[in-house]
Amino acid sequence: PATGVQAVYAAVEAKDIDAAKGLLADDAVLVLIPPPENTTGVFVGKEAIGQWYEGLAADNHRYEWSDVQVTGDRATWRAKDWSDSFAGLGVAPVDFEGTSVVQDGKVKAMTWVFSEESRNRFEAALTREANKDLIIGAFYDAWEAGDAAALNNIFADDFVNHTPGLPPDKEGFVAAALEEDVAFPNNDWTVDVILAEGDLLAYHGHFNGTHEGEFLGVAPTEEEVNFTATIIYRIEGGQIKDRWGNAAELDLLTPIGFTLSPPGSTAEAETFTAR
Repeated sequence: PATGVQAVYAAVEAKDIDAAKGLLADDAVLVLIPPPENTTGVFVGKEAIGQWYEGLAADNHRYEWSDVQVTGDRATWRAKDWSDSFAGLGVAPVDFEGTSVVQDGKVKAMTWVFSEESRNRFEAALTREANKDLIIGAFYDAWEAGDAAALNNIFADDFVNHTPGLPPDKEGFVAAALEEDVAFPNNDWTVDVILAEGDLLAYHGHFNGTHEGEFLGVAPTEEEVNFTATIIYRIEGGQIKDRWGNAAELDLLTPIGFTLSPPGSTAEAETFTAR
């Protein structure tokens, strides 16, 4: 029984799906726990299983077997699984526990169960990638497009901005972001370093843009601005809940006509004054 399963997956590694299907009973059943995304986790019949194997072969899955136990026509085993996707997420190899039944020389049934430790690492990695996509993808795409509806969906209703000098709530922060997009319509954010762990994502990047619209009461100057920023976001339920930021604001404001106000001046209450 164990040799039969190992032969099936050796054929998958070799990308010979016809050979893999030839080792399966016509009504073979493959069960994957938990079910992979967009599947029920149950594949019935060798043709359906073969289609799943096509994806495994394309992703370059490779297996290492251990702790094989055989009782009659049944076997249990452990397997380490390497693949391009697992490597890309930083979780390879992942561990599975499995059982199989072989009848009349054909694999009749197989069950693969993600180990708890591997499953936790995998799900944490998926969360990190989803958070990156939300911030670097959806948020900045919506911001650069000036899409108010999308921005309102991305920020939670109880969003809190902890950065001094910027509106603290969702409504004010979204409005400020849209104002900046209008003022610098060709703006471009480049992320230089990004770190994600749990529900937090932090990045350091730099902004480039040309002052083509009114900003903080200053008419367009056509001046190019460049500044760096380090931002931390907390994400919950697919929405941004908190933001902390530290930006080189002088590099943004000085080119468009702001100057520092010295202590004791009439503008002391304001950090910057427009020329």
